[in-house]
Amino acid sequence: MKYSFRQQAITGLLCLALVACDSDDDDATDAAGSNLESMQETTQDADTGLPDSTDTNENEAGTSSPAPASTPAAIVSVFDGVWASNCAQELSVLGVSEFQQVTLEVVADTFVRTINSFTDSDCSVASVPSTVVSEHSMQFPEGEVDTIRGVASFVDITLETIAVDGVDASGLQQTIGIDAEFNIFVVGDDGRLYFGVPGLSAADRPTELHPTVFFEAQ
Repeated sequence: MKYSFRQQAITGLLCLALVACDSDDDDATDAAGSNLESMQETTQDADTGLPDSTDTNENEAGTSSPAPASTPAAIVSVFDGVWASNCAQELSVLGVSEFQQVTLEVVADTFVRTINSFTDSDCSVASVPSTVVSEHSMQFPEGEVDTIRGVASFVDITLETIAVDGVDASGLQQTIGIDAEFNIFVVGDDGRLYFGVPGLSAADRPTELHPTVFFEAQ
């Protein structure tokens, strides 16, 4: 099914709000586009419940949801506050170059992520659509990996709610079937916060940091 560039862009932005999606994933894109109009007319509640098993669970789309784990206070305190990223080029969304600036507003083991997308490398000309706002919860399973910025800890992130340019996108998110990120993080000696490129399962958790994106405390 063919659909408009705006619908394509919304699908791409939604991918960026969750994980580094494969820009060639035509099946997910077509399914998301065919359900966009119904999503805008009917608000669907996002699944806000965390898994109740210590094992990683598979959802209907075949992706994994994070398993519960303890949340050490020392790790959580690293995140608390507001962090803003540099302007960096991210995935090519269906052939369109996109640049993003991301803000994280973190309180304990929850955060709000705002992704602003632009068409230029100065992040001055907004894309259409331009903004994805999503709410997340975090789990901190045991595990760490050495990186060029120091020892990075594991973090599992669950999507709770999402909106694209002010429109509830939970229905589109459910269609794509991605609701979890498996990542690593570290605050380097430079005081910047770094993540990896997130995986869709614990087995796909990154072992290296994102090469171009970093966050600074505000």
